[in-house]
Amino acid sequence: MKVYDPAISVALSDVIGHGPPYSSSELTSVTDLAVKYSTDLSAVGSCTHLEIAIFIGCDPISFEIFNTLRALKSLIIQDGGLRVLCGLGRLGAQKLAFPRNFIEDLSPLLELKQPCEIDVTGNPLSEDSYCNVLPELSRRGHRVKASGELLWKVTKRLHSEGVPVCCYRGRGPNEYRLCRPGLFSTALPDCNHPIVSIDQVKELLTGDPHQAHTYFGRKDLMPRLLSQ
Repeated sequence: MKVYDPAISVALSDVIGHGPPYSSSELTSVTDLAVKYSTDLSAVGSCTHLEIAIFIGCDPISFEIFNTLRALKSLIIQDGGLRVLCGLGRLGAQKLAFPRNFIEDLSPLLELKQPCEIDVTGNPLSEDSYCNVLPELSRRGHRVKASGELLWKVTKRLHSEGVPVCCYRGRGPNEYRLCRPGLFSTALPDCNHPIVSIDQVKELLTGDPHQAHTYFGRKDLMPRLLSQ
């Protein structure tokens, strides 16, 4: 019997109605799937009719699992361990949202043939990706969402200094948050994102980058409700 990652089993059980094992027909019947905190997404490749896929706090993530998902329309990977984009030209997705991961190189997005809604906020994008690829994607008709220059520079600087923390704009006015994507630093990467001031954000750009870690231990900076 195939052994499934526990997080995948939970997600598939919610959709199919029972735990493993799953038949091939059951897996191919899955069109919508939401997974949290998985460390092995390989089984997702068997859901060949998947149209909407949401992965939260999953780590690691390899784009190879999406090669068989030709029906995919919407792919959301947030607060996770996604580092490399590849094979995007084979996807016909209309929405690709990758907020708060480890992505540096956006050039594979240039392979997209169809107009697409793209979200890459909170990633440590390379200078070429931020300054050249993003404008080119917009020029080609994609609807692109990315961090403002300050937050991008802070995120890029933190990651370059070995501090895997992302800085992003919160929901409220003048609200800034920090996130530890993936499962290396926390078991709940989508929760408890400290709210920091603009001065604290600027300090992370010029001061000690390791100061970012201390903000996650301050209860006074934690939102009253779980983030997201």
